[in-house]
Formats: sequence, structure tokens, C-alpha cells
Amino acid sequence: ILRSNNGPVELRPISGLFLMSFSALTFEIEVTRIASVVFNYHYAFAVISLAVFGLGIGAGMLRSRLRRSPHTAVSQAAVLVPVLMAAFATWPVLAGAISAPVIPVSLAVLLFLASSLPPFVGIGIATAGIFQAAPSRSSWLYGGDLLGATAGALLTTPLLNTVPAPNAILVSALVAAGAAVVLSLDKPDMRRKAVWSSAIAGIAVGVLVVAHATLPVPVANDPDKDISNLLNEPGAKAQIVETRWSAFGRTDLVKTAALRDQMIIYTDGAAGSAMYDLPELLAHPADTLELLGRFGAFFPLIVAPPDKKQSALVIGPGGGRDVVVALLSNVRQVTAVEVNPDVVKIVREHKDFSGGIYSNHPNVKVVIDEGRNYIRSTRERYNFIMLSIPITKSSRSIEGFALTENYLFTVDAVGEYLAHLRPGDSLVVVAHSLAEVHRVASLAIQSFALRGISQRKAMTRMYSVGSGMMPTLVISNEPLSAERAKTLHESMHQYGFDSTEFYIPFVEQMTLKKPVIDHGAAALTMLDPYFVQLANGTITVAGLGNSQSAHVSYATDDSPFFYKFSSGLPAPLGFFALLIVAAIIFVGAILIFPGRFPGNRSKKSITAELHRSPQLRLLLLLSILVGAAYMMVEVSLFQKMTLFIGRPERTLTILLVSLLLGTGLGSVWGAHPRRSSAAYAAAMSAFVALLSVVFGLVPDLLFRIGLPPQAAAMLMLVPLGFLMGQLFPYLLKVCGTSGLSKYVYLVWTGNGVASVLGSAAVMILGVTAGFSYSLGLAAVLYIGMSVGILALNRLSPRNRTPGELKTQSRALARVSRTDGLRHD
Repeated sequence: ILRSNNGPVELRPISGLFLMSFSALTFEIEVTRIASVVFNYHYAFAVISLAVFGLGIGAGMLRSRLRRSPHTAVSQAAVLVPVLMAAFATWPVLAGAISAPVIPVSLAVLLFLASSLPPFVGIGIATAGIFQAAPSRSSWLYGGDLLGATAGALLTTPLLNTVPAPNAILVSALVAAGAAVVLSLDKPDMRRKAVWSSAIAGIAVGVLVVAHATLPVPVANDPDKDISNLLNEPGAKAQIVETRWSAFGRTDLVKTAALRDQMIIYTDGAAGSAMYDLPELLAHPADTLELLGRFGAFFPLIVAPPDKKQSALVIGPGGGRDVVVALLSNVRQVTAVEVNPDVVKIVREHKDFSGGIYSNHPNVKVVIDEGRNYIRSTRERYNFIMLSIPITKSSRSIEGFALTENYLFTVDAVGEYLAHLRPGDSLVVVAHSLAEVHRVASLAIQSFALRGISQRKAMTRMYSVGSGMMPTLVISNEPLSAERAKTLHESMHQYGFDSTEFYIPFVEQMTLKKPVIDHGAAALTMLDPYFVQLANGTITVAGLGNSQSAHVSYATDDSPFFYKFSSGLPAPLGFFALLIVAAIIFVGAILIFPGRFPGNRSKKSITAELHRSPQLRLLLLLSILVGAAYMMVEVSLFQKMTLFIGRPERTLTILLVSLLLGTGLGSVWGAHPRRSSAAYAAAMSAFVALLSVVFGLVPDLLFRIGLPPQAAAMLMLVPLGFLMGQLFPYLLKVCGTSGLSKYVYLVWTGNGVASVLGSAAVMILGVTAGFSYSLGLAAVLYIGMSVGILALNRLSPRNRTPGELKTQSRALARVSRTDGLRHD
């Protein structure tokens, strides 16, 4: 028992919540890592949303559980959680049946998501049940819950760097079993079951550690995965040589009989990057020329004069193809910045094959960092900055939709690249399609426009070359002369980089009429017609997007979705948009017209209680607002601050720990009776709204003053979390002081479901407008919270919180001293 200003607080449920929340957060991240490997990246977003949804559904199921077994509902749910987690960890054993080629991928996704939901439902039942039992202690309980999540966020990265994600799920199950033991101490029959589940989870973890085994995860069944296509190609005879798991994800090294001079490195089954057999290439000059002739980045390097080959920065080198091209083009110093440390380890450990490009070359410097973060932290200037567009199709961001590499291709990013070039030097971007080339060009045009350079003049600073399936765009920080353009045109034909449409300024368009069977004659153009029209000023970047099947526009740091090539909302955001609209209509109807719902005929139904109690309706509305607003602030700031911190796994740890730690401390701080008044809670909500607006308008507020990025992020998020952490516990305490304690589960349900919709709303606004707009909407919701809290207080003037009762007692005491009256 812990003694506090608000009476005794039992530590057992707090410690149980701590362990339960720890296991929930680690399990959630582990599932997203596995989802990124098995399926396409955007399903990781669905996993996170489903996790929060499961917690809310579990809270909603508490009502029926309390009717059946009111004394053991929490411990029963807690005992089931580790069993359900362990069951999910072993599902890949049945992967042949779950995601076999004969089963559609969509069905496999549904089976995967369905199998990950039960543990979160069990956690939701146990968590809501603990709060249901003691709503007046909600601040302490919520603090323990959030501090457990903080510990989970702090330890998830080292755990995943030590244990493969599938095995780490069993570690989470072991922690959940510990929570079950703590929550079952006063129930002998449930305690025995909890001890057994702990023993089984511990034995499973021990067996995997001793055997150095990893639970299997399939990577060859989703046709959207690059590695799947290679492994299933009959003539390739591909096989996985090595697999590594880390907090970054899964990295595979694959070799094939068809490509003897190279092996492919995949991250989460996608983003294939070639690692070349450099000694073999150097021994056969003809093979070297063939390799270089297939890669568009070779052209700007080979035609550059020797004094323009002093240095090159390669962002996202992967297996080292760009580095090999730079070395073979006689670039003197190469700096390679790679975000995935496992890729660098694989290349270094296979130095006999790779020629030791990451270890034995003194003129190659390898840095493990995110590209934009490195650019911002260095003062070096380069002759070339090279990027082979790294489409990962894997989850790197907090919410699992945006890609880390998105921030590499924005208007702001292009401006920073050009600023780190020496005068007259070039940014080289290798793409996978003309649509990608056009989109990078749109970024450059907009970046030049911000510097006062018109579209026509901007087009004199770039050219594109064709090389099979990998066209290349070269952007200079100074305009090309007509003489230089002529030389480039001649060299392009000489080296064979004219296999597809290209563009060079000052070169006239040529059109050839070619007969086509049943279609008359077709016009074949030499230059890319869209680039020609941009150079002539006949279309703008907006016109470029409208004139193609692909949606081509420019991405910014506030909306960094470079790879969104189609108009409208991508899946699954379109589904969530419909879900949000449906939820708003449903909640509005049930709050405004609860008496018209069918269940209202029963006096014990929820709708009947909502009909009788305006206070309960307002409590439910406020729980929905605080759940949605919290997630909107969290996800928006995580997205914006990722740009300033760097490596994704490090960013995840710092941001989650900062916000959860602040929220947990704020919840404990709010437990004091003096901080339980409606006025205090409304003021906290208003302060959150103010900070949301400030951080939305000036996200780099503390980063500008020279603080280390990690410290700046913590100084922004810990105080913000401290304020937000006092609001939801306040609503739970109001349940206890207003005679509505039996409806604590309903407040939890509204909060959990709204959290899902809030995170989805952030991504929808981020894609369509920008993350600053989602922070603005969150501020509006928090202002609505302030007004709602004051209105809630007026609805029940006789039901005061402990803080308000103490304030009232002091006021009466002052009156007694002045008028001589005595009050008991």
C-alpha cells in the first residue's frame, strides 16, 4: 500500500498494469515488423490501428465479463493474454496454409490481422477492469499504465536488436505472464494458471535461445514483394544465403544462378539492392562496361571533367552499386550514407565478394544514418550527390504508412541537396520509371521557384537520360550552357544512354512517323514531350500531373508522400475515411437521440442510461475527443520530428519514451486533490491546444537553438505529454464521483476506438493537406475538451471531485471565520 494525499493506493494493480502495458507495446511493434516482412508496408498501419481498436473492444466486452465472473474477470483475461501471444508467435508454422499462393493475398492479410487481434482484446478487458474497480485512483493507475508503455518503448529497440521479432513475441508473452501472476495473487486458482503460463513461456524462450533458432516467417508468397518474385522465378534458381533481424526490420541476402556477378540485399522483402562481385568485374573489363552501361548514374560521372570528380555523396547505397559506379568513374572520395546497419554489416562480412568496398577502400567513408539528417548535420560540399530512389515498401515510420525515404524526396530536400553542391555540380537521381523522373523534376522546379528562379530557367538546370528501366535525372545548381548541352547530347548517343525518351535543354525536338498496323501512323519523339512542354512554358507542374495517368505533384516536408502516384486516398486510408464518417454519424445519433435506439426499451441498456443521463453522454463524448486528439498530436509530431532526429529505430525510441514518460508523470501529478477540479483540467486542455498550434507552425522551435536533436525532442514532448496525461484520468475520476463508476468501461471503449480513428485522420490529412493541419484539428478538439469539461461540471453541481470538495471546505472555513457561524 502506498500512502498519498488522496488516501492509500494499492501497488499490485499498478504493477500489474505496468507489466501488461509493457508487453502490449512491445507486442504491437513486433507484429508491425512481421507484417512489414510478410505483406506490403501499408498493412503495418492497419496492425497498429487494429491494436488500439482491440484494446477498445476489450474494454467494451468487460460488461458481459463482469456479469459472468465479476471477481475473476481481470485475472482470467490476464492469464489468457500470454497464451494468445504465444499462439500468434507460432502462426508462421502454418504459413504454407495461411499465405500459400492458392489463397488470395487479401484473405491472407485478413487471417494475419485476425490472429493478432485477440491478445489486444484480452489486454483491453484486463486494463478496463482494473480501472473499473477503482476509478477514484485512475491517475495512479493510468500513470502505471503509461510508465509501463514507456519502459516497453525504451527496451523494444535493444530487444529487437538482440532477438528476432518472431522470438521477441515470446518474450512479450513472458512479461504478460508476469502481469497475470501479479494480478492473480489474491485468487489461488487463477494464480496457479498464471504460474503455468509463465513457466511455459519461459521454457519456450529458453529453448529458442539454446537452439539459436528463429520462428519462421514467410517472405515468398506475396507477389507485391520483390523478393517473392525472385524466389519464385523458375530460371533464377534463387536462394536466401543469410537472414538478419533487427529493430530496423528483416534483411535478406539472396544469390541466383542467373546473376553470378552479384547478390541482392532485401529489406523486409523489398528494396532490392545489388552487391557486386567487384574482383570479378575488375578482372573482366567487358563485364564492367556492360554493367555501367545499364546504370544511368554512370553517364553524368563519366562525362564530368577530372576536376569535377573530387567527391561524391551517395545516399542510400544499399549493397554498394552507386559506390562501385563512382569508384569505376574515378571519383576520388565517396561518402556513403546508409540507414540500415544490417546492410552495411552484410557487405562488410562478404568483403571477399564485394571487394571490401565498405571496409578496404580508404577513399570510401560509410556512415550509418538517415540521408536528410546527415545532410543537415554536415558542412561538406560535394561534386555529386547521388540517390537511387529507394522504394522500400516497408514500414519505417511510427504509424506504419509513410516511408523513411519520403523525406529524401521533397521540395525542401532538393533545396538542401543543391545547397551542399559545389558551384556548377549536380544532384543525380536514378528512378524506376518516367513518372518518378517527372515527379523529382516537379520538386526541383518548385525548389527553384522558392529561390526566385522561373520554371523555364529551372529547366535549363536539369537533363534526363534513358537507360532501359532506370532513367536518370541530373539537376545542377547552375544553368547549363548551350555548348555544354550539345556535348552532353553527343555523349549520350555515344555511350548508348538514349534507349528511352530523354531531355537536354537547348536540343530541338525531333518527331518520326512510324507505321502501326491497324492504327495508321504513330509519332515517335526523341525528347520527353512533358519536359519539352515544361521548358517551353506550355504546361506547369500541375498540368504535368493532369496530363498523365500517374498523379505527379510535389511533396513537401509537411506532406512527404513522394510515392503517392495515384489521385485520391491510398488503401487502407480510403476505408478509414469512410469509417470516420460512419463513426461521426453513429456517435452523433446515439448522443443526440439515444431514446430512439431499439435497446432503449430495456432500463438496463446503455442507450437507456444515456437517455436518462446527459452527464454520461457528455462523458462519452469527451472520452472520444481526448482519444482522437491525443493520437492526432502524437502521430503528427512523430512524423514531423522524425526529420530532425535521424535513424528510424532511434527516433521511435526517443519519441515514444518522451511522450509516454510525460503522459505518465502528468497522470500521477494529477492524482493530487488540488488538481482534480474542472477548472484545472480545462486549463490543461487549453494549454495542450496552444502547444499543438505552436509546434504545428514551428516544429523545429527548439531544434533551431543548437540543442542536440534528442534533447530538443524531449524538451518538446515531455511537457506536452505531461499536460495531456492529466485529462483522461480526470474523466475516469468524474465517473467515480458522479455515481457512474459502472460505466468506466464505456469511457475506455470510446477512448480506444477514437484513438484508431484519430491516427487514421492524421494520415488522411497528412496525405491530402499536411501534418500541420492535423495538429490544428487536434487543437480544435482540445478546445472543445475545455468547454466540455466545464459543461460537465455544471451538469452535476452536487457531485464534486475531491479537489473541489477541499476547495469548498476551505471557502466555508473562511466564511465561518468572518460571520461567526460554525460548520461541521
